[in-house]
This record gives sequence, C-alpha cells and structure tokens, in this order.
Amino acid sequence: MAAYLSFYIALKSSNKANMDRHPIERDKNMEKNIIIGERIKYYRIKNNLTLEDLSKISGISIAYLSQIENSKQINPSVDTLKKIADSMKLALMSFFEDSDQTDRLVNKKAETDRDTDPGVAVVRKNERKTMSYPKSDWEIELLSPDLKRKIEFIMTIAKPNQTSGSGWLQHEGEECGIVIQGKLKFIVGNNEFILEEGDSIYLNSDTPHRWEVIGDKISTTIWAITPPSF
Repeated sequence: MAAYLSFYIALKSSNKANMDRHPIERDKNMEKNIIIGERIKYYRIKNNLTLEDLSKISGISIAYLSQIENSKQINPSVDTLKKIADSMKLALMSFFEDSDQTDRLVNKKAETDRDTDPGVAVVRKNERKTMSYPKSDWEIELLSPDLKRKIEFIMTIAKPNQTSGSGWLQHEGEECGIVIQGKLKFIVGNNEFILEEGDSIYLNSDTPHRWEVIGDKISTTIWAITPPSF
C-alpha cells in the first residue's frame, strides 16, 4: 500500500476503525480505495466541462484542479472539495462513491424473498461507505445505501476542536440533525446554538451554516439531508 495518504471510500472491514487511530492506519483496513481525483475528473467529463470551465465556476485555479485530478499526493481541503462539488451540482459524497458498485439489498430476508419491496434496503454497520479526511480528524459515514434517493442519511464523527471547515456550508434543501455523543456549537446565519447529547436541530440548508466540536469528547451526529448535497 502506498505510503502517502489518499482520500477513499470503501466497504469497511468488520471491525470498525477507532477514531483515535491515524488515518493511514484506517486505510490499511479498507478493502477498496478510490482516488478522489479520478472521481472529480469522471464527473467533470460527464458534465462536458473543461478544466477551464470548472475553474471559472468554482474559483479554483486550473493548475490546482489539474493537480487534484492527476496527482494522488494532493489532498484538497473540505472547502475545496465542496466548491468543486457545488460547481457540478453534486453531493460531496458523490466523489467517494464507487461508480462500479451496484446497489445491494443486504437484508437477509431481501436476499432470499423475491416478494420483498425493492425500495427497501438495509445498510449493515460494517458495510457503510466512509469518507475520511487525511488532514482532519473527522469522517462521514453514509447510512443510506447511496446518493440516488431523495434523502441523504449520514453520520459525522469528529474529534474535539474539529470544525466543518473554514468557510460556510450553504446548499439547496433542508436538513435535520441530532447529537448522539459530545457537544457542538452550531452557527446558522447570525444565530449560535450549543447542542448537547440528545439535542436536535432543523434548518433550511440555503442559510449559511457551520459547526464546531466543543468540549473534550468525540462528537457523533446523525443528519438527514434532502435533497442529497453533502
């Protein structure tokens, strides 16, 4: 396995990696890695965009976009990835999905019962798609089977002092989250809220928002977002 850190999404091994471990250690447990630059290039070409087009829309230089697409050693920030995703009207998690992976119903009953509703899918805890940031101590787990549904269901896990990024999050739709563990400072526009375990929040996603983990505990938060945009 390469010594450098790379972005990935994968089916995780049966033993979920502990957040205290270094990202490269978690990488060793991944069954399949997908370099994010290849996914960005795939979507850019699919949207009939040149590097120059994407640069103008995203505000990111052509040179840096080219480096992201072609160099496995480039690890762009969350903010940069979000700008690229927004420029192509994609959910951020789209860059971490395996386009070759088919939808699967992993419910045992669904695997054996032909009468099972095809609109029902169970995602086992050891088969979640995970997006991790080598430069940050936080990750996102996709709780819904993919991004082809009307709702994106995710869990964010972040260490103390971690934030959602240096900029604001702002996108189409609505979202609702509940803090399962730890404490968050959540800022929506000019309003600031302290969310503790068991607290939930709803917001229109087009209002600028951001979050920050406060206290000394790892924060675990579950979010439902519609339409899928993160």
